[in-house]
Amino acid sequence: MTFSDLLWQMKRPGRVATRDVASYVLRFVICLLTKDARSWAGNTPAQLCLL
Repeated sequence: MTFSDLLWQMKRPGRVATRDVASYVLRFVICLLTKDARSWAGNTPAQLCLL
């Protein structure tokens, strides 16, 4: 990314769809609920969301 691209994105940020945000929130909640499973031992909820 060039500096002019960075400035362009800072002046005109893209929109994030509500549906996309809702899907990430749902994924995060599922990760929090399955945190106690032994297969996820040692991972934080944020790391689980990346999986």
